[in-house]
Amino acid sequence: MDQNLSHILGAAEDPLLLIDDHGKILWHNQATVGRFGRNLEHLSSILAEFDVRTLLASGPYSGREFSIKLPSGQSIPQAAILLEVGSGAPEGTNFLICLKSQPSQARRLEQREEFLATAAHDLKNPLGAILGYVDVLIDTPKGHGIDDSQRHILEHTRDIILRAIDLVKNYQQLAWLQSGIVHTTSALTDLNVVVDMVVQTSWRDTGRTAPLTLSLSLLPVMVSVESIYLDRIISNLLSNALKYTPHVGKIEISTEQREDRGVLRVCNSAPVIPTLDLPHLFERSYRGATSKGTSGSGLGLYIVKQIVCGVGGSINVSSSEARGTEFVVELPR
Repeated sequence: MDQNLSHILGAAEDPLLLIDDHGKILWHNQATVGRFGRNLEHLSSILAEFDVRTLLASGPYSGREFSIKLPSGQSIPQAAILLEVGSGAPEGTNFLICLKSQPSQARRLEQREEFLATAAHDLKNPLGAILGYVDVLIDTPKGHGIDDSQRHILEHTRDIILRAIDLVKNYQQLAWLQSGIVHTTSALTDLNVVVDMVVQTSWRDTGRTAPLTLSLSLLPVMVSVESIYLDRIISNLLSNALKYTPHVGKIEISTEQREDRGVLRVCNSAPVIPTLDLPHLFERSYRGATSKGTSGSGLGLYIVKQIVCGVGGSINVSSSEARGTEFVVELPR
């Protein structure tokens, strides 16, 4: 290798190796020694297993993810990038190989969740502001500059913003769940107050949404769950009901206080959920047969289940032609 080129490549941060078409290492830079140390011979035997010609068949540059297992038992995920450089000999070809560390699948998932949590945090406030502006426009009395078609557009825009806010909050909640933050609290929260707040924010009688009936307990329903978690439980169940219930159907939300439990029921007259789907509704990213044609991330019910179980409660679902679909959540005092 040319001395100047060798000097330049030798200072590269990623391990660089010159190999022949049998995987034998002809040259390597200092970063290779830093990462693999005394395991260069072992590395050479691994590279010998590469079918470099097959890797390069799709073009001059090629990448391949693999894992280098060292004699110590340590496994190092890598991505190999190969470039054919020639050898100057009548037969045989040399290749320059660059090894880049690859995060494990678990770490990649963790990085993805971290990114989503950060994005969710940054998006929540501007989306909330947009929702406030839309509400101001919608609440303008008819005859003061907004006609019916414009009002319809604003109401549709409001629905989209609410779905975006729900998605943002779910991603944020997902990050908290991953961190094990959800827990019971000694402070009591009135379930009725949070239900009323969520309904006022998320539901409007526009004629395009299913009518909603509230049957709240006459007495406060106190549960030892923080209001932010109750908001996610109620919001996700209501969002699910609104999504699948036609405007000619109905949605009912009720609460009651038992001896040591607060009970929340959310019922809707949506299409019956197949029996085979019921056990899987709370799985992450699961989309049942009745979800075709509707948007969603598959996180809503998963998050509800995780929060409810995290605070020591329980949730059950049933679905039939006679009663519709009913979610029953029991939360601890």
